[in-house]
Amino acid sequence: MKLPTPERAAALMATLHVCNEAANRLSARASEHGRTSRAALQASAYAELKARGLSAQPALHALRKVADAYSTLRPSRTNRRAAEPVAFRPGAAQPFDDRCLSWQLDDRTVSIRTVSGRMKAGSAGATGEIRAANPGTDSFPE
Repeated sequence: MKLPTPERAAALMATLHVCNEAANRLSARASEHGRTSRAALQASAYAELKARGLSAQPALHALRKVADAYSTLRPSRTNRRAAEPVAFRPGAAQPFDDRCLSWQLDDRTVSIRTVSGRMKAGSAGATGEIRAANPGTDSFPE
């Protein structure tokens, strides 16, 4: 597997930082107002996350990440309560799925939207890696 260039690695890391920064702002607001469900967070912050440059799916993933973190602190599941807002590290994981990625099967590439713009990666040798990551996929040409 080929590592990204320094420029691509910086774009990916910057994207993680933006997503986690947004999650931290949202977490602080959710903690302050006591509204931590997915529905409440989406209703109150989705438009703001989009306005700050996150595309639709990463914005929803950030909302879900915050809601899921707070759901583990609910008294019905544990005896803990958050004394302070849940915090996310700048490089904490951020899910990306088929709605965040664009697959170009003929070119054997995939592109992902970063805060620095759309980034394309892949090569003819990547087909095996894509298949290994997506068992049962038979739409990739040899």
